[in-house]
Amino acid sequence: MSNDNDASLAAALAWSRRGPFKVFPIRANAKEPPLVKDWPARASSDEEAIRAMWREAGPGRHNIGCALGGGKVVADLDAKPGKRGFETQVALELLEPTLSVRTPNGRHCYYRGDARNAVDLAGPGSGLDVRASGGYVLAPGSIVDGRPYTLEDDAPIIDAPPRLRELLAAPRARQEATAAPVVDLDLPASLAAASAYLETAAP
Repeated sequence: MSNDNDASLAAALAWSRRGPFKVFPIRANAKEPPLVKDWPARASSDEEAIRAMWREAGPGRHNIGCALGGGKVVADLDAKPGKRGFETQVALELLEPTLSVRTPNGRHCYYRGDARNAVDLAGPGSGLDVRASGGYVLAPGSIVDGRPYTLEDDAPIIDAPPRLRELLAAPRARQEATAAPVVDLDLPASLAAASAYLETAAP
């Protein structure tokens, strides 16, 4: 294996032990495709199985997929033009420390719970996606467009907060028909709280 492959494998093994999480290799510098067939079945936290997948994927610094499910979900908060993930995080009171990863455009917050995969869960532009059983996120050690995924808060994984659980339990058909965000992200109080959190309390 090349040095790049060694570094990628080491990061994958470290992340698998942290959860434990089931991991698998993904094409370098990308969020897809997985480099092994039937990744939902083959993703593993077993060291030998992980090493075998990295050998199968071949040389190169592969990105690391982290399969969700098994009582773990991720709130994927995007903060980029047209997406207001950090404001949504404050508005929904998703502020209690939990395992979190800094991404090129926001953060992944890990929670205990069961959920479905969802996009813009809190409404258009909210920047809140949920990755759960049948979905995956990139783990620390991954790089996209030269920007790394890094561990942000090495806190224990907590239960999904009440506001997030309420959104996840709401009928999806009604959410998809919603023309405006479920939470008002532009209220002065929300903006002030978001700014204060990012400046003083964020990891």
